[in-house]
Amino acid sequence: MADPAEHGALTRKAIVAFGRAHAAAYEATDGRWGRRLRGKDMALVWTRGRRSGETRRTALLCVPHGDDVLVAASFFGALRHPAWFLNLRDDPRCSVRHGRRRFPATSAVAQGDEHHHLWDIMTSVWPAYHGYQERTERQIPVVRISPLDVEPVEPHPGHPLG
Repeated sequence: MADPAEHGALTRKAIVAFGRAHAAAYEATDGRWGRRLRGKDMALVWTRGRRSGETRRTALLCVPHGDDVLVAASFFGALRHPAWFLNLRDDPRCSVRHGRRRFPATSAVAQGDEHHHLWDIMTSVWPAYHGYQERTERQIPVVRISPLDVEPVEPHPGHPLG
């Protein structure tokens, strides 16, 4: 099976370049630009690189779910999981910016019935996820990102949201 992130109009490099530009604009405008894309919510998620240990920022389509945000590790149906997902799988701690709200968080990969339930929520908001799932043999993970504090917090010096 061809990897859609490696072939065709959307190459892996183009996807990554767009994501970096989107994240930079989102952050530079304090969430005024980029918090929505094609009418859908977007979040910035900071993870720690599993190999480098460096902080990595990724713009992701998200679905608010109570105090949590849900994200799908689809990478447009690529054969491999996206790097941000592998980082969270190895270290579930992260930082999130959703609109103008910023918070430290922890993440959990949905399993079993929870995955099916959250997948239904994700696909109701972004039906293209169905097509992404058809392109790949891997099950596209749904990640629940939960704030460590429900109240807005001021990040400490050196924190990626500082």
